[in-house]
Amino acid sequence: MILTTVRPFYFAAQYKGYEDEVSPTNPDVFIKVWKDPVTIYCAVNNNPLGELTLYTDALLQNDGVISFLRSRTYPSALLNSAVGLKTNPILYPIGTATGAVWRIVEGQPLLDSWGNKNRYRYRCLLLVPKTGSVTEAAPTEASSGSWWT
Repeated sequence: MILTTVRPFYFAAQYKGYEDEVSPTNPDVFIKVWKDPVTIYCAVNNNPLGELTLYTDALLQNDGVISFLRSRTYPSALLNSAVGLKTNPILYPIGTATGAVWRIVEGQPLLDSWGNKNRYRYRCLLLVPKTGSVTEAAPTEASSGSWWT
């Protein structure tokens, strides 16, 4: 039996988190300031409703953005090398120029049989872009408020 806490990471994706900053004009209002995208390695499960379950070692934020989901290549000499990530095809090429985009809805830590927390499971929902967004790149455009409304 293979547990989810030992599942290998056959996929790579771009994750974009954010920080809340106080508005300079109104101290009661917070503004989301998006960070630069980071590559994360993960295992995924999906369903036809556009939901994605993501397993990773990385600690991610709710309302963060996942995009550019692609398979990893494993060179015979270096199993955990990042060689070939740029040339791998996108798994979900629909939605934008860099593929489908998901918003992280919730996350939970995964425990092994000794109670140690070593991985996380996240539930993500597919963001459906407005008409004509197939030429826009994500997650940069996904961070703007008008991209997916």
